[in-house]
Amino acid sequence: MTPSRLADALHLSPSATTSVLDRLERSGHVRRDRSPDDRRKVQLHLEESARALGQAHFGMLQSALGEAWSAFSDEEREVVGRFLASTTQAVVRAREEHLR
Repeated sequence: MTPSRLADALHLSPSATTSVLDRLERSGHVRRDRSPDDRRKVQLHLEESARALGQAHFGMLQSALGEAWSAFSDEEREVVGRFLASTTQAVVRAREEHLR
C-alpha cells in the first residue's frame, strides 16, 4: 500500500498521514520502502510485531463481533453494512464541508 492510498482509506490529509506514518515507523510498526525503479514511489509494509500487537489488542473484540453478527442473516448483515457505509460517507462529506 502507498501512503496516498492509506490517506484516502482513512480520509486523512497527506500531511496528517505522514505524521501518523512517522510515529508508526519510529515505533517499529511500519516500514517505508522506496521503489528501486522510481524513488518517488513509496510502499508501506506492516511489521510482524505490529500485526501481533493488533491481534493481541483487537482479537477478543473480533471474536465478540463475529459472535454477535452470527445471529443475523446474510440479508440483515447486508442492510447493516449498507447503513454503516452510508453513515460513514455522510460523516466524511460533512467533515469535508466543515473544513472548506
